[in-house]
Amino acid sequence: MSHAATNWAIKQRGLKPATKILLWHLCDRYHPDNGCFPSQKTLASDCEMSERSIREHTNLLTRHGLIMTAMARLPGKKYESLVYYFAFEDDFKQRPPAISADGITAPKPPAESRQYHRQYLPTNSVREPVTEAVNASADFSDEFSKTWQPNEELTRWARSEGFTGHDIREQTKRFQDFYQKKRSPSSASFAWKKWMRDDKAYREKRAAKTDPDKAKHQRQLQRLEREYQEEVQQQAELRKSEREKLERQERARENVARQEAENGGLGGV
Repeated sequence: MSHAATNWAIKQRGLKPATKILLWHLCDRYHPDNGCFPSQKTLASDCEMSERSIREHTNLLTRHGLIMTAMARLPGKKYESLVYYFAFEDDFKQRPPAISADGITAPKPPAESRQYHRQYLPTNSVREPVTEAVNASADFSDEFSKTWQPNEELTRWARSEGFTGHDIREQTKRFQDFYQKKRSPSSASFAWKKWMRDDKAYREKRAAKTDPDKAKHQRQLQRLEREYQEEVQQQAELRKSEREKLERQERARENVARQEAENGGLGGV
């Protein structure tokens, strides 16, 4: 994560709320040494959008000249990955022509490009979903026990709230230790969710004291997400209104046709 990168994203103007949310999350996953190469599935989870929407907004950011994308094979990877470059990087203008997020191939970058000198680590040091090993003796029921573990649905919820795999394992262990000494909760799932929410609130409160810039960025991101949700709701209401209008017009045509048919039958008599 780079505060300078996310601060740069917040300062950009003239973007749709959803496009700006994507830009913020891309910058959130940027590392000055390792670069930025999250999968579209990861970005879709971060931004709460479909992968198709991620591709559309990525193309919008490219057309605005804020980012550039290129295919690159990372060390230890068999296939090429989509790597993102940002306008605030020093050698942004020397990059090869950008490619579409839909996967249209672009010319390979020149050998002197910094892409071939960038230091890649075996794993992404920025928050990235990790496939967890499943304990065969784990208890995924709603009744608390010594071997209780959050099920797949709870794990997806925790990741959507910003928890990493390490956070989930660590907090689950603390949750188990706490309730083994106390009275067991009536619903382990409900109690675990509350436990995770309380931990998140504590972290955010502590971060606000130690890092006011990060707290400010979080508030700005929440505002952008609210604007995006409002835009989605307005579009849904507009589509509903248009659909109801078409239905009323169709019913009116049917009524007119029925009356004409009745009047024609009476005239024949």
